[in-house]
Amino acid sequence: MKIELVGTGSIFSTSNSACSIVNGKLLVDIPNGICKSLLKSGYDLNQIGGCLITHLHGDHFFDIPFLLKGQSKKGKRETPFIIVGVEGIEEKIKELYELAFKGSWEEVKENLSLTFIDCNHLENQEILPDMKVTSVKVEHSDKCESYGYLISNDGLSIGFTGDARMCDGVKTLLEKSDILVADMSNEVGNESHMGIDNIQELASSDRNKTIVATHMKTETKMLARNISMKNIVIPDDGYAIELQKVIR
Repeated sequence: MKIELVGTGSIFSTSNSACSIVNGKLLVDIPNGICKSLLKSGYDLNQIGGCLITHLHGDHFFDIPFLLKGQSKKGKRETPFIIVGVEGIEEKIKELYELAFKGSWEEVKENLSLTFIDCNHLENQEILPDMKVTSVKVEHSDKCESYGYLISNDGLSIGFTGDARMCDGVKTLLEKSDILVADMSNEVGNESHMGIDNIQELASSDRNKTIVATHMKTETKMLARNISMKNIVIPDDGYAIELQKVIR
């Protein structure tokens, strides 16, 4: 499996907002401006088959109307476009799409055969060919239900925390993944986001696991460059890593 971090920043950083793509086909969140970044990087938007949305804050799903509009211009998809998110995700996407392109929701829904999946209790479900997804509830905001995800294939798993403070869900994601892409917004973790201190704690708890930081403020990324732990990666936008099964 290949992961590319299309965006590594928090909402007001100089980097793209946090977004990853797995095997060039499955997005984890689709924040503001990310469609243009995908196009600049050479991706064909029509090859993307689905999106996992961690939670309904604008910097995690506000570009989805543009992705759907772009795909719909090509006519009917041969396979459904899959959107995974919290309960009520279809209505929220519809509201957002109608704000962006009033009166065309039914057309885009039909053209793309849009399929919505409630992420609550999602376990090892094949979302796209060779990609099975498990959801893990995490703690981020008391006003916004949030989930992390495990994407698995051929005995390998990539974990994504989405936005999260240090919590049991984050620890579960670390335990079950080979690589964890984790929120590291702040220097010091708080009630909404993890910090450098939390990522160091996680990395120390299992030095065989690689933790890739994301959702970083600009100043957090600069401070984190001083981290010397070998299993912590502080990436820039466009960072990619490929997981390969080790045969013993």
